[in-house]
Amino acid sequence: MNGGNDRLYPAASLSSVMDILKDVGVPHTWTVIAEGGHNTEWLPDYLDEVEQFKSSNPRDPFPSVIQWVADRTGVGKVIEICNWFQFYLKVQLKVSIQL
Repeated sequence: MNGGNDRLYPAASLSSVMDILKDVGVPHTWTVIAEGGHNTEWLPDYLDEVEQFKSSNPRDPFPSVIQWVADRTGVGKVIEICNWFQFYLKVQLKVSIQL
């Protein structure tokens, strides 16, 4: 869901990305809230739709593979942009960082 008046991520700026997802066959759902901003003030009006999506698309809380892609590179940059990410795993973790 994306607000048409979102000043950080305007829906118009994301439509080409959504077209690419469709063209390559990635299953996705995208709803533009015409008067929506970068907030969730619209949520009460769309709560049923959100709950239906969640129940139709269950999330695996412990996936065997996590892929994370970032567009900032350079020495130390990967650590800077993922300092919020913490691993709490009881399995072996293999990390590959390409700079």
